[in-house]
Amino acid sequence: GYSTLQAHRLAGPYRRLVPAPLRQHVIPALINGLPTSFNNISLDFKLKRFAGAVNLPLALRHQQWLGSFTSAEKQAILTPAFIRTEAETFTPVEQKLNGCKAHDPLNRVLYLDMKMYMEGDILPKVDRASMSASLEVRVPLLNHLVLDYAARLPLRYKLNRLRTKYILRRAVEGVLPEQIWKRGKKGFNVPVARWIAGPLREMAQDMLHPDRLQREGFFQPEAVQVLLNDHLAHRRDARKLLWTLLTFQMWHAQWAR
Repeated sequence: GYSTLQAHRLAGPYRRLVPAPLRQHVIPALINGLPTSFNNISLDFKLKRFAGAVNLPLALRHQQWLGSFTSAEKQAILTPAFIRTEAETFTPVEQKLNGCKAHDPLNRVLYLDMKMYMEGDILPKVDRASMSASLEVRVPLLNHLVLDYAARLPLRYKLNRLRTKYILRRAVEGVLPEQIWKRGKKGFNVPVARWIAGPLREMAQDMLHPDRLQREGFFQPEAVQVLLNDHLAHRRDARKLLWTLLTFQMWHAQWAR
């Protein structure tokens, strides 16, 4: 159901049909010139994410599309003591892929999602949110028998061309209203970009203040200020980068002594 899977499917034809100089220089320059939108998963956001990682190998591409900072951005924003090599960063991804028996690239992406993204991120959030309201939203789709069956299905039943959740949509066709089974995916997106530029502006400026960052020693204050100022001035949608920094800073303020 994730748009990253559709992006991976488009990546192959894009890399084959578009000459490398266009992919690496011309198209990214054109996309970066698009007006910045703070809408959730806006067109400019998706195009910039796609162009920024489409030329990378599968595993790195997938993690960069899901993640926040690219390797180059981490080099620029971390202080020297905390910089790690790309190999160190992506070792867990390679270890997971070594345990994957699938050969199709998209099935390998689905395996990574199941073992890392869902297991370590999405499912805990869903569980906490739903249990707080006495709801159970994960079963029966995560029943191990259902998972075992789904894992063996041909890929066309999961992603049919660019149609996500294909077999699930077909299964409930005629059972649920058309506006339900035909609609797009509804994720957990919240208006982070607008929050940082609006009601969370003062908190962001405080948590990411140069004096504070200098004292703590994790991040380069100047690089963080460029990110924050560009976002507040609507020159760049830096929501994922700033949200990552903010959550780290709040965790550090709460737990580090």
